This record gives sequence, structure tokens and C-alpha cells, in this order.
Amino acid sequence: MFPFKRKPKMTEHNPSDDIQTDIPAETEEITLESLQEKIAELQAQLQEEELRHAATRQDFARRVIPQREEEAKQKAVREFAQAMLTVRDYLDMALADQSGNFEAMKMGVGMTLNEVLKAFSAVRIEEIAVEKGSKPDPLRHEVMREVESGQEAGTIVDVLKKGYTLNGRLIRAAVVSVAKAG
Repeated sequence: MFPFKRKPKMTEHNPSDDIQTDIPAETEEITLESLQEKIAELQAQLQEEELRHAATRQDFARRVIPQREEEAKQKAVREFAQAMLTVRDYLDMALADQSGNFEAMKMGVGMTLNEVLKAFSAVRIEEIAVEKGSKPDPLRHEVMREVESGQEAGTIVDVLKKGYTLNGRLIRAAVVSVAKAG
């Protein structure tokens, strides 16, 4: 007979507690069949534990990962919104200005634009570079119109609206005008 082992009190399930490690009594004869049965039993218990752990990992991935992704998105939106509040404050001040000083107004608009550019940079919004005289890239430029110009036909003459990417992906194509043929 074996002495009883006192198991430590635990709040979590300890998988090793499920694995039975009974050794046949000394009076029993150890046979190859009994050892093979014991091995098969232990292998089945191990496989059951592996399945339980795989289910736990899947459940974790299903519940926690989307929650963390949503939290990261909310944080990014909150940070961008905070940056836009400064822009809003500058615009409110510009509208409230009654001085009629054009230079002060121009300086205020410049400060506001700088705040927008800082906010864009923080979230990786980048302006698409447009080179006048180059051929438009259909993946990054939208040709709005053709204009008379001394440039080569089909080349960019002017940018009507700037284009932007977010993390390298297009969010708005640059709207351009190109030189007319002939």
C-alpha cells in the first residue's frame, strides 16, 4: 500500500493531477501487457490535455485578440481626435478675429496647417509627391482635365487636389490636369 500524498491547494487546474501514476502493487506481477495498457492510458490522458490546451488557446485568440485590436484602433482615433482639437481651436480663433490684419490671419492659417501636418504625420498620412512634367501614374493620380500647355502631351501640368496615403495605402489619389495633345 502506498502512503497518501497531500496535494497542495491550488485555485487553478493542475494537469499533472489528472495523470495517474499508480505503480502496480509489489504483489502484482508486472507484465508487458500491463505496461502497454498503462502507456496507452497515459498517452490518452496526454492527448486529452493537449486538446484542452489547444481549445483554451483558440478561445483566447477568439476573445482577446479582437478586443486588443479594437482597443488599439480606439487609441489611434482618440490621439488623432486630440490633435484635431488644436486645429479646431486655431480655426475658431481665426473666425473670431475682428482685427482685419491679413498678415496675422495668414500666420494663423499657417500655424493651423502645421498642426494638421503634425497630426497626419503621427498617424502616417503622407502626401503623394507629384512632379509637374511627369506622366501621371493611374494608381496614384486621377486626371481631371486636359489643358493647353507648352509641355509634352499627357504630362502633369498642375495639381488640383493633393493625394494622400495612409500607411502606404492610397486613401485619395492626387487630382491633376495634364497637357493637351497638339
